Amino acid sequence: MFFADSPDKIIYQFDFDPKTGSVTNKRPFFSMPKDNKYGENAVPDGHCIDEEGYMWTALHDGGRVLRISPQGEVVAEIKLPTSQITCPCFVGTQLFITSSGGGGPSGDDGKPVDKFAGSCFMVDVGVRGLKRFKYKGGEKVEGGKVDGAVVGE
Repeated sequence: MFFADSPDKIIYQFDFDPKTGSVTNKRPFFSMPKDNKYGENAVPDGHCIDEEGYMWTALHDGGRVLRISPQGEVVAEIKLPTSQITCPCFVGTQLFITSSGGGGPSGDDGKPVDKFAGSCFMVDVGVRGLKRFKYKGGEKVEGGKVDGAVVGE
């Protein structure tokens, strides 16, 4: 289980016990680089996991999506034409990527921060997303990992 703590610029990883619902063992998974290589205000935002166990995370105010290894290392990035990236989501091997429209602190007087703010993007990344978890009344969880191996769609 993961949690993106955007204000602190870190993604935490936890252990989750599906039998008890217990969430334990909070630990850092990925921290934004101290050199601000993705922008001074870039923060981790929404994310999804692919069938190989890699995380794809949006960098809000960073204009990109990072592919992060299970060890927490950046192995690839997708640069996008707006800084306001919010969340990636898999549809087959295509990664759909949303962005915020601006307004509030993002743009002056409620106007978009740039002409692509609020757009949705699609990139074929050649890997499928992790199979979605389905609630089965607490008896069985489908998708994710089975005996330590990642199960894809």
